[in-house]
Amino acid sequence: MRLLLVFLAVIVLAEGHVAYIGLPSLCDVCQKLVGFVKEKLGGKVGDARELATGFCEKKAPFLLRGPCKSLVADKMGAIVNLLGEKADVKGICTKIKLCKN
Repeated sequence: MRLLLVFLAVIVLAEGHVAYIGLPSLCDVCQKLVGFVKEKLGGKVGDARELATGFCEKKAPFLLRGPCKSLVADKMGAIVNLLGEKADVKGICTKIKLCKN
């Protein structure tokens, strides 16, 4: 439980300092992740989790790899459903509450 609280505190602190140190926000990472998965899938949603995990490991900024992997673990089902509904990238990240309207 303490580890989870520490992890969440780090995410909150990192999010507040993202612009200062030049890292993308979680909204930006979400949009890049969803855009990458959408482009690579080409309509096949079966490999979405594997593609997203690969994105987090190879393309996400080092400090945001953990949050990116948590995003995949927690929200990939919703992302896949929204991709199936042909929602746009920004709309998907807004619906899963990582981007503002």
